[in-house]
Amino acid sequence: MSRARNTKPKNKQKRKEQKMSSLPKVTNTYWRWQNYTWAAFQLPTGVKVMSARKMALLVDQPKRQVQEFIKSNQLETMTVEVPNGIETQVYPLTVGAVYLHELLGSGYIPKNLPLSPYEWAEVASALTNPQLGNSVTLNSSYFTGKYRVVLAKSYQIELEGNIKLEVLVDSAGEYRIAHNEGLKCIKSTPDWLIQNSQRKAKIFSILELSKDNVECRVQTTGGVKSVYALTLQEWLSIWVHFANQKNQEATKVLKAFALKNIQARIASLSSQN
Repeated sequence: MSRARNTKPKNKQKRKEQKMSSLPKVTNTYWRWQNYTWAAFQLPTGVKVMSARKMALLVDQPKRQVQEFIKSNQLETMTVEVPNGIETQVYPLTVGAVYLHELLGSGYIPKNLPLSPYEWAEVASALTNPQLGNSVTLNSSYFTGKYRVVLAKSYQIELEGNIKLEVLVDSAGEYRIAHNEGLKCIKSTPDWLIQNSQRKAKIFSILELSKDNVECRVQTTGGVKSVYALTLQEWLSIWVHFANQKNQEATKVLKAFALKNIQARIASLSSQN
């Protein structure tokens, strides 16, 4: 009898593992329209999808309302395994377009970004036709660690040489800089971090970048924005790498932080507020 009782939990666990192994495994990505980005997932087929939470950040609505809208309108839903191994419901970008069109039609304008109604309509069109927008996936040859979400506060600093940089400080006091920000200030693009390249993966390893995908959520006057970010220490390693490649802007950034470190710069901003 005891043998039979012990078998049930094992069988249940085995069935759960079999179910998980049959689910599509998605990778972290983000979808971009003009200069704005939203976190998303990518299916093995290349199709971009969003969880209810990510879609809620896009349309500036509570997660529960997003789920209720999708359910009541019987919109396309699929179950996947996200990078942290959890089973999650996700929806194609076209579902976000349907919801956004519904909101705009009722007169509601999302307040999470400074966009006009016309621009939001363009976002909806780009979601309906993903080729009108742009989506990029983090280098899956290297960023294979955990997926984490942290809350952060944003500070806009200006370095010597008229270099502007947004610095994020998370709840643990860690300084972080978004992918786009850290590369824009040295006149490079996020493609350097994003392109799926074994050669780049080796460089990242030498620079000792974390393999984790860290999403920072920042409260702004218009709502919550979501960005992927690296720590300040990781960015210092990256900027040194670019400076060694004769990137003059990276050299300027490093010299600026040598003159006055980031802690002092943030402290100066905090004392002014």
